[in-house]
Amino acid sequence: ELLGWEECAENMSFRVDKAWRQRCSQRFRNILDMIAKKADHSVLRLLQISQQHIESQLERVKHERELWKEVVERRQQQPLQLALSMKEQHGDTAALPPAPHTARSLSLRR
Repeated sequence: ELLGWEECAENMSFRVDKAWRQRCSQRFRNILDMIAKKADHSVLRLLQISQQHIESQLERVKHERELWKEVVERRQQQPLQLALSMKEQHGDTAALPPAPHTARSLSLRR
């Protein structure tokens, strides 16, 4: 029985070696090299996925930032639009809200 195992193992090792040389010997030096390259490929793929995720988050943040800029601009324009609409309704400048007084403008009046 032991001789049968040895004969089978020798036959199998010969077949594996032959198949290895035909298919992979040009790309990899040995099986360990092939496994290492596959592991490197897996790590590379995970890094690529992480990079894509980070890029998509960055795009989302950029988009949100643009939306916030629009909101801020609209809010800054609202007092001006209100004043202009009041001016148009009354047809004169008396309807405009008075300008805020600063300490400097008050001192100039005196």
